[in-house]
Amino acid sequence: MTKVLFKVRCFLAGLFCLTLWLALGLAYGQFRELVDTANKFSTLYSQDRCAGALPFAGKAVGPGEKELGPDHLATATFISNLAALYVFQGRHTEAEPLFKRALTIWEMALGPDHPEVGLVLANRATPYEAQGKYSIAEPLKRQLLGIRENA
Repeated sequence: MTKVLFKVRCFLAGLFCLTLWLALGLAYGQFRELVDTANKFSTLYSQDRCAGALPFAGKAVGPGEKELGPDHLATATFISNLAALYVFQGRHTEAEPLFKRALTIWEMALGPDHPEVGLVLANRATPYEAQGKYSIAEPLKRQLLGIRENA
């Protein structure tokens, strides 16, 4: 059940970002390759083809940092998408620092109590829960509950 909810959260975040990427692509021609990469990722991911989506998730991070900046929300989403795919592959130790980095960007951009930050918190807790590291996941879940209660 947790894996299904995690996948739904990632998919909804991906749809939000796809809209953002398409808007960027229409407004700025130089982002075309980045938009194409993100679009390929979203298409494969929505078709539940995570293994095929992984290379595109990885390819989006570098150009996202270069074109949009390392602290841009779309860059954070690229990083989070890559981490999510690592979780699906059981590569939790690789996912953890990526989720942490994405969370830092989201918190800096929107503030620590923003509802979108709650989504990233939930995703960040997932690899810890999967590894039985509940003492690390629990404070993240508490913070998430606090955000939801105040929203």
